[in-house]
Amino acid sequence: MRWSVLLVLAACATRQAAPAEPGGGRDLASYGITAAALRFFADSPNDGTGAMATAGVPPGERSAVVRQVLREGNLGCGIRRRGCRDDHAAWPEPWDDATRPCFRRWLVLAVVATLRPEDRLVLDADNLPVVARLDDVVVAALAGRMSEEQRIELAHARVLAKRDVPFRLVPLSTQNAARAVGAYHLEDAVRALALPDHAALLGSVARDRTFAPSTRADALRILDDAAAPWVRELLADASCEVAGVAASLVARTDPSATPRRPRTREPVVLMRALCMYAHGGAWPDGAELAASFAPRGVELAYPQGRPFEEPRPSAWRVGGRDATRDPAAGTTPRLASLETELRRVGRATCAGVACREADDGRIDVELVPDDRGDLVISRLVFPRDLADEQAKVAAAGADCIPSTRL
Repeated sequence: MRWSVLLVLAACATRQAAPAEPGGGRDLASYGITAAALRFFADSPNDGTGAMATAGVPPGERSAVVRQVLREGNLGCGIRRRGCRDDHAAWPEPWDDATRPCFRRWLVLAVVATLRPEDRLVLDADNLPVVARLDDVVVAALAGRMSEEQRIELAHARVLAKRDVPFRLVPLSTQNAARAVGAYHLEDAVRALALPDHAALLGSVARDRTFAPSTRADALRILDDAAAPWVRELLADASCEVAGVAASLVARTDPSATPRRPRTREPVVLMRALCMYAHGGAWPDGAELAASFAPRGVELAYPQGRPFEEPRPSAWRVGGRDATRDPAAGTTPRLASLETELRRVGRATCAGVACREADDGRIDVELVPDDRGDLVISRLVFPRDLADEQAKVAAAGADCIPSTRL
């Protein structure tokens, strides 16, 4: 009995003597980090201010401090203002300390900014769902210091929380890419799949309509297999982007699959063919294909001027015999071509002939009948929402100029 008690006491002493994680559980106030220093970091996060703000945290304890703050939570920080690029979290107030959420949020960002390239941030697996609900800036900063495996788990947690993934998964090893796609359905990882190991998985993604059309099209491009019997079936896919890539593969052996302007009086049929042409890549006869959609050329019309410029109407024509110069080009010819402009329309999201680009710009497509009564493209109109532009500029402030396609 006496020896049993001694063994138990010795075991307890051994457990107590085990070294704790450096910095783990330490009072954050003891590092001497101030709200003023974090405000300075928030104002200029890329100028080495993170190291200045967190100078009191020893390098060996920085990862532990991040994990400690994330475990304890309380990082919800309000929005200071809404700009055209991002939402900006509020800065810590001068009187804030480590118990206040904005202080804690900026503390995490400042410490993460000082981690060395060789430092890997390993978060508690059971804390990932909580971390996934933090704001995009914090999640992206943390992901940049994680291993491939934890980035995949964090991305999956974001998807389960119905939140966008604010960081890139690639590059990934081929093994991790296959796990991310096959087990977690993470679309960004598809671009890391490679041949020949993932041919079957790429084919599965290309045919799986639960993936986004752009992801399915990417899978087709990587697979690059015109001989697969199911590729021809995708010519009739509901997504004209997927159908266009499939057409570029099939057309290598069957030129009839090349998307030319169809003889039709239905706008939706013409616009689908244009979309397939735009997404099919570099066609051997690309200029000829473009001319088939607009044999007389296309007028580019800005009835209220170009976006974010003086509302001065302008119009000119590209392609055809009546091509004219861009009136705003001055002595320098504008680098525009019929093929470029039609690809721009074909890659936009269209409802009938009303299209919207990824940057929210509008394009209205005007069609006219040719001599046979079949539709051709005659004019592209780029309307402006002046009130929306003014609101964006006012909300953005002087430090943010909205990007546009001019």
